[in-house]
Amino acid sequence: MSNNGTALYEFSDFRLDVPERLLLRKGKRVSLSEKAFQTLCVLVEQAPHLVTKNDLMSKVWPDTIVEENNLDKSVSALRQALGDRKGKARFIETVRGHGYRFVPKVRCINSEERSTDNGKSQIDFPVQKNHTRNTVLVASVFLILVVAAILFAPLKRESQQNTGTSGIQSVAVMPFVNLSNDNDQDYFADGLAEDILNALAKNPKLRVVTRNSAFGFKGTNEDLSAIGKKLDVANILSGSVRKDARQLRITAKLVRVADGSQVWSETYDREVKDVFEIQSDVATQIATALQAKFSPSQKKRMEKNPTVSITAYDYYLKGREYYIRRHKEDNERSIQLFQKALEVDPNFALAYTGLADAYHKRSYLFGLPESWLDESIKACQKAIAIDPDLPEAYEVLSKGYESKRNIAKSVEAAQKALVLNPNSSNAMGMYSLYLTETGKLVEALELAKKVVALSPTDSWSYYNLGSIYMELNDLTQAKSWSKRSLELQPDFTFPVYLLAMISLIQGNVAEARDFAGKVVAIDPSTLNLALVGRVELYAGNYDKAEEQYRKAHLPMGAKWIRHWMQYSFALLKMGRIEDATKILERSKKTIHEVEILSRSDLYNLAAISAMEGNKPEAYLWLQKSIDAGNLCYHTMINDPLFETLHDETRFREMMKKLENRLAEMRKSAASKIVSD
Repeated sequence: MSNNGTALYEFSDFRLDVPERLLLRKGKRVSLSEKAFQTLCVLVEQAPHLVTKNDLMSKVWPDTIVEENNLDKSVSALRQALGDRKGKARFIETVRGHGYRFVPKVRCINSEERSTDNGKSQIDFPVQKNHTRNTVLVASVFLILVVAAILFAPLKRESQQNTGTSGIQSVAVMPFVNLSNDNDQDYFADGLAEDILNALAKNPKLRVVTRNSAFGFKGTNEDLSAIGKKLDVANILSGSVRKDARQLRITAKLVRVADGSQVWSETYDREVKDVFEIQSDVATQIATALQAKFSPSQKKRMEKNPTVSITAYDYYLKGREYYIRRHKEDNERSIQLFQKALEVDPNFALAYTGLADAYHKRSYLFGLPESWLDESIKACQKAIAIDPDLPEAYEVLSKGYESKRNIAKSVEAAQKALVLNPNSSNAMGMYSLYLTETGKLVEALELAKKVVALSPTDSWSYYNLGSIYMELNDLTQAKSWSKRSLELQPDFTFPVYLLAMISLIQGNVAEARDFAGKVVAIDPSTLNLALVGRVELYAGNYDKAEEQYRKAHLPMGAKWIRHWMQYSFALLKMGRIEDATKILERSKKTIHEVEILSRSDLYNLAAISAMEGNKPEAYLWLQKSIDAGNLCYHTMINDPLFETLHDETRFREMMKKLENRLAEMRKSAASKIVSD
């Protein structure tokens, strides 16, 4: 872009700070994707003059092949953020057939004014106090030891748990039945039960089944004993909620699965404002009944109210209800509700965590720019600054850093989450991803099975196992676990994606094409449309592959480089050398802008070198990727991007060595299963 890097602009109620990449409205940050922000900068700089679409696209997407609808999306996002209403262009005017004009009067603040500006562009975030280096070192060592004890303690079967030999009691918290006159209050009953579950999960003396598994039985009318056996738990907490205006009636009971006897029960007739006290009391009573009392510090933390406002809490629960759905429009609605909660209570740490989770999903699941990962991390940091002992915030922070390929910080956040919540299947899942990424597949498999024990009916935990088996080059197990994941949730796209890749590896293009079609039918996202392109690429249908990649509207960013390279390979095969070369150069530049090169980045550099005919560099980068933990044998031997290497002795020897290494890992994993 050609904007002045020192520019600071004001218009209407807004302030645009270019070097700080901030748009503020009355001092509050307005979230924008990177491309929407760049589009705004160009429009504001040239206001009130017309800016043509070609001019905008050349400045916002330099050296990148994009279609016009990318610009349309950025302008639409801008209008929504600025508050433009349909038919009333207060900020961005469309000049049909030409481009856009920025309407309001713009004031440019010069350097002298900026120096005396008293920090109006700054956003104040509470920060934690710094500790000395020695304190951090001691804390880090302690953290690692605690997490190791949590993660790799042997898994005990329920029969052992019930005899008391393991010292661990197990419990599942079922969704509470909504007895209110308003059926729309289901979210409140579910949210109340989930928060009791979360409180119990922080007790290391309990094994608490995850929400996804327990709540999967909602509305089934299945016998509690049968549910207990399916979830492999000794105890079940169930209850009901009646909420009318300001009054709340909650009934809860704890039942022993083995004989159906009632261990504990209580009825609470209180005001809605007392909901946090009720949740805390229920969790305390359950732990006591199961001889797993909370420590004084745990009890103190549990009794701390998450928010001062019941209205904010209500918005938060509604936001969670929308978030757990797997559709883009629901995720956007959850963001709006979390933001409303924060408008009511700006110090509501859980609402920041919910917002961070939804921001992460925007990029990770729905293909929006990677700048949303940065927004997710910032929201997590705000939550942690407010409440440093909030495990949910560290869970989401771990996901954000993992998606940004900062493995060290991802692991650190996951470890912190596990110390605060030993039953966090999300943090365990992130840790298993780390182990997988670094090539520790046997340990990853062991931990993934522990996640299944906590989430026995959660489709993601089975998919995760399938992914690890695929990396172990055990395609039979990978396919089996993927299918089990689909049985639990037929509209979950990830296992279908995995099955498509397995079919490609096995040379069954027709089956892979069928799976890819199912994925797109469920969710026509950028990632899934790119899968269709990949199938056609492997089949040698380069025209069709190019068409699918073009339809996918691939965003730039290191996460999407593999797809861009496959796109460029199709272009090379079609004879469009100039377009392909431009993409490869842009891809290399994007990778080298990454602070820490991941195993995927190294693999991508190897593929680019192979496509450019630089075989020595290709082997160098490929070995570095393997050394970094990339053991995806099946990907390497089938990837068309390495076709210039596939018939070479050096490549075959490298792959044989990797295949032998994986065989030893499979043998080790099998021996662990026998010993268990």
